[in-house]
Amino acid sequence: MDSDDSTLPVIDYEQALENAAGEREIFDAVCESAMQEIPALYYDLVRAVEKAEMPVGQRLAHTIKGAARVIAAIKTMTLSERIELAMAESDLGKAQETIPALCSAIDELKSELNESTES
Repeated sequence: MDSDDSTLPVIDYEQALENAAGEREIFDAVCESAMQEIPALYYDLVRAVEKAEMPVGQRLAHTIKGAARVIAAIKTMTLSERIELAMAESDLGKAQETIPALCSAIDELKSELNESTES
């Protein structure tokens, strides 16, 4: 993980609500959908990186990035983009070293969303 990754917000709530037309109900529904999709995609991405399947990994990372962008999950979006670019450049080492950081970002995202829906 790059040193500046720790300063990235888990979620930019202002942007996330703007993406949801300012409607909390829409935001909550989109977050629920994203949190069903992102972890499943992550596990597929890990398998693609383990098997050095560059085009598959690139596509999966791109899809995670898109799902994260909808809910303004900045850290998840940034790290998945880093993996996407690494896979596009056939830099398997960089993709492998970024996987644990992406896992942590997704875990942080889950926690953050659980806390926000409880309040």
